[in-house]
Amino acid sequence: MWPMHFEKKLAEKSVAVLMDKAQDCFDVAKTQHEIADRQHEIADKQSDNADKLDTIGNALVDKAVDLNSELVMDANRTSPRIHLREPPDGVPPKTESLPKTDPK
Repeated sequence: MWPMHFEKKLAEKSVAVLMDKAQDCFDVAKTQHEIADRQHEIADKQSDNADKLDTIGNALVDKAVDLNSELVMDANRTSPRIHLREPPDGVPPKTESLPKTDPK
């Protein structure tokens, strides 16, 4: 009868050890779920921030393009080179003449 009592005690002890290990697994799993949930919250915020930065970046590009267009138009209005290429009022534009042929 003693060997069965020993085996029963050993089995009970094994059950207790297994239950403790199972509880440890559940505790670690709970912690990992909490960490994963927090990481998802952070990732969502980062994604929102990235979307906002994309929007701001696109708006800045639009502003830069608009400003560049204004600068080009202003340069065209005020550039002396442009005025040199344009004939003054009442003067016909120059035409390139064909090379003269040598009458031999």
